[in-house]
Amino acid sequence: MSEQHAPSFSSGALDGAKLAPGWISIHDPEPVPVRLKHSGGHSKSWRGAGLVKSHAWRTVRNVLCPEPVATTGAVFVDKEMGARMTAWKRTIQWTDWDGDGLERLSILHNDEGVLAEGVVTGQFEAGKYDLTYRLVIDPHWRVREVGVQIAKGPRLHILSDGRGRWVNGNGSEISDLAGCIDVDIAATPFTNTLPIRRLEQRIGVAEGINAAYVSLPDLIVEPVKQRYTKLAENRFLYEGLSTGFSAELEVDGDGIVLDYPGVFRRLS
Repeated sequence: MSEQHAPSFSSGALDGAKLAPGWISIHDPEPVPVRLKHSGGHSKSWRGAGLVKSHAWRTVRNVLCPEPVATTGAVFVDKEMGARMTAWKRTIQWTDWDGDGLERLSILHNDEGVLAEGVVTGQFEAGKYDLTYRLVIDPHWRVREVGVQIAKGPRLHILSDGRGRWVNGNGSEISDLAGCIDVDIAATPFTNTLPIRRLEQRIGVAEGINAAYVSLPDLIVEPVKQRYTKLAENRFLYEGLSTGFSAELEVDGDGIVLDYPGVFRRLS
């Protein structure tokens, strides 16, 4: 969230779409719950929903790992390639500054990239809304696929080559977004993490970016110019160059926003 002072949140749903050779993304309008089971240790296990090769794998709501069941901080094994991928999973929650909204974000990170799915309940001028978003991100923290859905409302599905070329779900090029690497969804502070992780700035360095900004409640996407300055190891200055809005953001060790002054508060 950056361009507007809009206390809101988000979470994701997409149409099925081919991302890149060998990778797939599945959208199921009736998501199948992922069954938890014990792995024989002391903690619950989960079938990792994430970025995995499309061959020799079973799918439900997302692309899922086959047996053996993976645990948090687990290793995924590609049966054909024999590759081992260390992974971690986090759940983050924010509320808006006044405590009226809530976002729950699930992040799966492995050597092949990042899958982020958020569910948001927020307030806008027109009233309460429920939103979901889903981001597929490559290992360099470049967004490759974006899905946003407002309950009983508009839906957005766009894809990128990670170098600034965007297409819609039908494969038609979106020329207005040419050159945009990052995405900024108004409903969530998570999208500030994308340039923070991608740029890998040194302290004192400022860098301008072009971002695809997703507004609420219509989910219209437009290019905007922004700037990030690294003030300290875990603190950044965000500036919306087209709006004049700015904020200092403190992040955790993974580059995920803690509090966003006047807009969001981190709960967990």
